[in-house]
Amino acid sequence: MTEKINDKKDDKVLLNKKDVQKSFWRWTFFSHSNYNYERMQSSGFLFAMNPILRKLYPNKDELEEAMKRHLEFFNTEPHFGGIIGGITIAMEEQKALGAPISGSSINSIKTGLMGPLAGVGDTLWQGTIVPYYALFCYQFVYRWQLIWSLVLCCRDVCNYVDDCLPALDERLLLRTRRSTEHFTR
Repeated sequence: MTEKINDKKDDKVLLNKKDVQKSFWRWTFFSHSNYNYERMQSSGFLFAMNPILRKLYPNKDELEEAMKRHLEFFNTEPHFGGIIGGITIAMEEQKALGAPISGSSINSIKTGLMGPLAGVGDTLWQGTIVPYYALFCYQFVYRWQLIWSLVLCCRDVCNYVDDCLPALDERLLLRTRRSTEHFTR
């Protein structure tokens, strides 16, 4: 009976666990590495999907179409965005196997999920976990254990700086332009 189960292969699979994990780690660490104001996280999403797409679409034209599909606007909460990546990987694999899935339906699923998952993720991370984490850290300040409080609160400071850097970069760029205009007159 075991031989019959192994001989019958109804589900075709092009990707393995290592491929999916590679995409997950790429999303986790690089989702905001090239964050821009036109397409938000789309380049990070494409970077996470790149090894998957290259394995699924050996034809250059199909690969180019898939890459363009994932360069459209995408913005969600990074911790919960991995769920969208997993669903997209499954849909891309079925499309590569010949299932009647269009590129627009893949983008529709991504677009439909990015808002609700961002709302849930933002509520949990910025509204619940980070404040409780900060309260936990600040109790050490109250007890005069300053070194531990700095170590534990480092994450909060890094997140704050990461959120403020784009605005700071814009101000510095504007200030640099003004100073160069003064010299060119």
